[in-house]
Amino acid sequence: MPLQPLLEEISRHHFPNPPATPEEIDEFERRVGWRLDPDLRAFYLHCNGGKGRPYRALHFLPTHDRCSYPWYRYPRDQVQPMSTNDFLEDLRKRWVESCTSSDVGLWWIADDVRQLRPEASENEVRAETLRALRPLLNQGLFRAANLLPGGSYQLWEGSVEEQLMRIDTEWATLGRPPDIGGIVWFIGAR
Repeated sequence: MPLQPLLEEISRHHFPNPPATPEEIDEFERRVGWRLDPDLRAFYLHCNGGKGRPYRALHFLPTHDRCSYPWYRYPRDQVQPMSTNDFLEDLRKRWVESCTSSDVGLWWIADDVRQLRPEASENEVRAETLRALRPLLNQGLFRAANLLPGGSYQLWEGSVEEQLMRIDTEWATLGRPPDIGGIVWFIGAR
């Protein structure tokens, strides 16, 4: 695979840091005692590390941090094993954080759950997504809404259980994963 499409994919689906400078890369190579291969050098010139979306366990270390870890001699990033519950809790925190300044669409949440459980059927993804949303809605950290023309929101009426049932019904009727803007948006308590 050519490198440029991979770098574009990383930028679209992850949270990359700003690029490393050639001087930072030179300093890194001096400190660790080995040279980066051309593709890894291109990666760091594109983004100096970043976090996988949104998993804390998938982490591309920036050059300055890589030197301080005991496994810095290995030119590979590590993926730390976490339980599904740890991942789900991490996802919830990221969604709530995003909702403090923006909206979050059902499509995004469903995609995160799908990445968490790639072996799951779409019905299982839907059930897991609803399970993940329940505490956020119950605690008032998320509010279900429709996005209106002009950018304002119309909050959904009904109890949390009624809102979850509505999402479940509309998603099942749709018969496929929700698209951007599909079914519901979530906004934080503002």
